[in-house]
Amino acid sequence: MLASGQHLQQDSDRPSCVKKSSYSVATGQESFCKRICVDFGTSKLAGSWQISYADESFYQEPNDIDFGNNETKLPNAATWVDGEFIFGRELENRLLREELAEDLVIRDAKLAIFADPMTQDIKRQVDAQLGALGKTKHDLVVCILRHMISEAKIAMEDNHGYSHDLNEMPMKLFLSVPQMWDAAANRVMSVAAEAAGAEQCELVYEPLCAAVQVLAEQLKPLHDPRITSWFKPGDEIAIADLGAGTGDFVRYRFLSDETEGENVRLKTMDAPDGALCGSDYINKAFMRALEAAADISALANKLGFSIADLKARVNTGFEKKKLEFRDDKPNYDFVVLGGRNARQNFQKIDVTPEQMRSFFDEVIVDVVNKLKSIMQKSEGHRVRAIILTGGFGSSSYLQKCLTDAFERQNVRILAPRHKKL
Repeated sequence: MLASGQHLQQDSDRPSCVKKSSYSVATGQESFCKRICVDFGTSKLAGSWQISYADESFYQEPNDIDFGNNETKLPNAATWVDGEFIFGRELENRLLREELAEDLVIRDAKLAIFADPMTQDIKRQVDAQLGALGKTKHDLVVCILRHMISEAKIAMEDNHGYSHDLNEMPMKLFLSVPQMWDAAANRVMSVAAEAAGAEQCELVYEPLCAAVQVLAEQLKPLHDPRITSWFKPGDEIAIADLGAGTGDFVRYRFLSDETEGENVRLKTMDAPDGALCGSDYINKAFMRALEAAADISALANKLGFSIADLKARVNTGFEKKKLEFRDDKPNYDFVVLGGRNARQNFQKIDVTPEQMRSFFDEVIVDVVNKLKSIMQKSEGHRVRAIILTGGFGSSSYLQKCLTDAFERQNVRILAPRHKKL
């Protein structure tokens, strides 16, 4: 996401955007605007906000949206109950209290936006859920964006150092989108942004924004006055933007020797490629193994849940253990507690290190193959680094696997420093 509010320079076409107003409102002697960035992930959403001059010089540093209890991410899960939109943490809490059924909870909205053969089953499922609720994908995206905009405005109002009238300021919304998306998918987002109240919306490519952040994070501490840059014009990087759902794979060439923020100039070298190789597919590999080893219907009955509700609770337990994965940990067992009408109080789920490794490997092989494919297209083998971005990119096990796969090619692996798988 464009957390810093900086503009990124690239020679490839930018995504489409909405421009509905002149984007300038005078407040006193200056013109101010509010800028909101939304990282629209498959399983989680995050955002930041900033007040700036209308000419886009900056008034203050960007701030992450705090959704309470120092949480900066919301689950991307939604439904409607009696016409009320239920989203994020509130939805998850209602599920835990058994006030909602999992069946009509929409969790894969982002994957259903892009028309692609690999996501057709997901699209059919989301369309069926929305149809049962009397809603459309447009309704869903609009409501999600309105929620994020509302949270950003609350955060702005809570900023005691700011006194101007926020309601009079125009709003510019930055939305992250996969670079593999086509114009139709991008239009779904830009039209929804306008309906959600954005005077302007700029769609920004997820791999490019994340890559610039990783470059700054990894290279800045290493800069030396004697070294102009790690990368020279003509050098290339392969980006694997690995979130929860999809992987976005792009090869860029440096057009300058700058590696920081708005000074980075990159050219897209090929049509972006993608695959269903996000971290959620580790969970799906685990679930397939569990279904092969246990009678899920009987277990759901014992614990007092529907099959969908049981799977959601099992997935939550596995997700926590997945974050702990490393080679030297002896086991990844967890417990699922029964519901109100349970005939069995709890069920222990056993996961061995070998099993956990196999679930990761099933997904990582697709990541390796995609990277090899785009790197083979580089004339003169100019790729000097693979940049891993997105939550899955922070996995130490993934980083180790890629280092092993590409070490002979003298390619660096650069990744986020903070674990957020």
